Amino acid sequence: MSDELCGAPTTKGGTCQNPADSCPWHNTDDPPENGRDSKLTKERQEAIAAMVEEGQSIEAAARANNVHPSNVYEWVNKGEAQEEGIYADFRERFTRAKGVREQNYFELIKELAREQGDHRFLMSMLKRRHPDSWDDTETGMDGTNITVTSDVVEVDESSIQQH
Repeated sequence: MSDELCGAPTTKGGTCQNPADSCPWHNTDDPPENGRDSKLTKERQEAIAAMVEEGQSIEAAARANNVHPSNVYEWVNKGEAQEEGIYADFRERFTRAKGVREQNYFELIKELAREQGDHRFLMSMLKRRHPDSWDDTETGMDGTNITVTSDVVEVDESSIQQH
């Protein structure tokens, strides 16, 4: 530890008298706003992201980590505006966690659809992701598009449910 003082300007017009190498207010990548440290620590960041990855809601992950859900959204928004630092790191980790969660859900649903022999979920996914190609149309062997009207779809689905 050096004897050197931080010396950064304070809100009261003086200079910071904390040790330069360990000043909690001025020797950080993300200085606190309004004199308060952010509740976002590396540990909290990872704990929230891990819960989201596992499928927990953002609200549950926030509450389990002793923060209000609005804090999580605020940190993500701050990360959008920050090229590097704790908020940018959180936004990146949080976004990755949501992607992993979505991938896990999708794989589980695909597996359940295979086990049940039910293609309707996969068709609904294709319709949502690629509506130009799959929205209530079927393509014949020669490439001809055949439009399936809603009354046919309803009749077909009701007959499937009866069997």
